[in-house]
Amino acid sequence: MKKTCCSAHIEGIMGRSTVFEIAGWLLPSGLLLLIPKCPMCIAAFAMIWTGCGLSFVTATYLRWTLITLCIACLVYLILTRASLIFALTNGYFRKDNRP
Repeated sequence: MKKTCCSAHIEGIMGRSTVFEIAGWLLPSGLLLLIPKCPMCIAAFAMIWTGCGLSFVTATYLRWTLITLCIACLVYLILTRASLIFALTNGYFRKDNRP
């Protein structure tokens, strides 16, 4: 079957799921699931992994910063996917709508 210009363009936009796209969803989701509730656990993990000690206040701020960044990343991914679906369903990529 011969591909037309429009179908090739839409196929190029949607594409197949790549490793980076899957990692973009799994990394913030997994990190959000694995963040400990206790800031002292974050301080202990930082001490084990890096050898640097963190105070309770610093660990608390680090925990809330990680949570905020994970949620912001997931919101960005959701809005990006939703805008692409919205554009495809409303025909923004049809050939007759182009200037």
